[in-house]
Amino acid sequence: MNTHKTTRIMAIAVFLAIVTAGAPLWAQTHTLTTADFKEVSVLDDGSGVRLVNYTGSAQNIMVPAELEGLPVKWVSFEKNTTIRSVTTADGFTGSFSFAVCSSLTSVTLPKGIKKIGWGMFYGCTSLTSVTIPAGVTEIGEAAFRDCTSLASLTIPAGVTTIGVAAFQGCASLASLTIPASVTTIGVAAFQDCTSLTSLTIPAGVKHIASSTFSNCTKLTDVTLPKGLTRLDDQGYGQYLTYQWYKEDLVYRDHFDVYPGAFNGCSSLKRITIPAGVRNIGRGVFAGCAALEEITFEGNVEIDNSFENCKNIKRLNAGPGVTKITGLRTIPLTDVSGLPLKEQAEIKAYRSAFARKYGN
Repeated sequence: MNTHKTTRIMAIAVFLAIVTAGAPLWAQTHTLTTADFKEVSVLDDGSGVRLVNYTGSAQNIMVPAELEGLPVKWVSFEKNTTIRSVTTADGFTGSFSFAVCSSLTSVTLPKGIKKIGWGMFYGCTSLTSVTIPAGVTEIGEAAFRDCTSLASLTIPAGVTTIGVAAFQGCASLASLTIPASVTTIGVAAFQDCTSLTSLTIPAGVKHIASSTFSNCTKLTDVTLPKGLTRLDDQGYGQYLTYQWYKEDLVYRDHFDVYPGAFNGCSSLKRITIPAGVRNIGRGVFAGCAALEEITFEGNVEIDNSFENCKNIKRLNAGPGVTKITGLRTIPLTDVSGLPLKEQAEIKAYRSAFARKYGN
């Protein structure tokens, strides 16, 4: 037989053997065992096992529902740099920590999970895809904080709470749908989401906390719910941080200044304030440099709420509005450089509005 022909046949045979043997090592899924973790312990109540500090090298992980006859209740992959994807076996009801897993790109969470725990995906800078099951009701504090590659996410119907700093620093998050079931959105929940362009806040949300959307610099369109009663201003209070202490991710807090709810949303062009909001505190919309139009649907008191908003051209008042206290603190658009007639029209309009609704 021809030598070259024999070599080709052998090469094809080897290739087929590799293919039929399964996926290459980098693509294979490894099912976890107790040997993969530095620390394995039974929970105090005996209800399951806790697996801490994954030491394996597999890139694709399967989390089993049980190990050695006991349910897996807690799995920690914190600071791992090799894992790319994680899936779970049917029946898994435990919790995870993937904090600062820098190579993790996708996760499929189990159907039985009810809460995305605090810091679960904190600092997963390569994460692009997460499937959140329909049964989840709460997204905890800092759950997706600083997931800088996460571009879109669907929050399932049934979620009622989005925790403090849940999506803070998700700089690539451009698309997000908040379901009608959500009633609570925590402080700084979407702060520094610099790619977010539009958002509708569900009707059940009554309160938007300090810095919730601050520094969302591409946000051009926000729809506030009709039932909203409170927009938090800047203030001095507890500021949340998450830090590493030895090998654990721990919660830290100190006191600092919170920005206002929409502070620094420099692309926001118009906003409608629902009738239920009776007070807009200091700095709520400070630094919204593109803001051109504000509509008030009810009587309201303003306290330097629009600092450094130098492009406001039009103020509107809904039916039944009789008094807007603090109108003088809303800066007049910079008319310098405009034709004199246009300057006069703008100033006359603002003056007439102030006489009718101001204090």
